[in-house]
Amino acid sequence: MMKNYKIALLLLLTAFAFTGCKKDKDDNAQLILGKWKIQSVVETNYVNGVLDGTPETYTDDNYTLEFFADGKVKLVDNSYSESNTYKIDGNTLTVTNLTGKTNAIQISKLTKTELSLTSEDSEVSEGKTYKEVEVENFIKQ
Repeated sequence: MMKNYKIALLLLLTAFAFTGCKKDKDDNAQLILGKWKIQSVVETNYVNGVLDGTPETYTDDNYTLEFFADGKVKLVDNSYSESNTYKIDGNTLTVTNLTGKTNAIQISKLTKTELSLTSEDSEVSEGKTYKEVEVENFIKQ
């Protein structure tokens, strides 16, 4: 009897885990829709996994992203404008530009009013690994 109870509980928990993942994916796809205005960009640099200097924070009032339900995203920065396509898989936002180049960006925070996107760039030079982590923080318009 106890063994059957444990098996039933395990199956129930597994079902909740899978439905929870789908809901999160759907939630991100819905929450990201609309126009987002940049608030800050935080750049952090590492050399061989060790923090190199102090993280730098920048602000830019003229940078927006607008996500549409048809899978298009529009970037506007001052007088420059660019339209691309996007897909969301869990917490990964993949943007594809007009030439077909893709960029995978981590959605580190997404609520009804806040969006944070994290990207990393690494390179090895002269035996050292250099990594830059950039976090862009937006608010919904």
